[in-house]
Amino acid sequence: MKKFKVIKEFKDIHSGEKYKVDSIVEVSDERFEEIQGNLSKHDDEYIKEVKPRKSKKKAEQPPEEEGA
Repeated sequence: MKKFKVIKEFKDIHSGEKYKVDSIVEVSDERFEEIQGNLSKHDDEYIKEVKPRKSKKKAEQPPEEEGA
């Protein structure tokens, strides 16, 4: 699954749904490629892929000494 942010409003050719600006949409990888391919025929940017954030693991801290 991939997520994308809508940069410019467009209408889905399959569902007829309108995607509004700033919406975050999740679709299958295959559907993402299809949407991106169809919209790339226009001279404007309509969507931008949202990459998953990598969580930063906290560095393990040594246990505190008792009585210090």
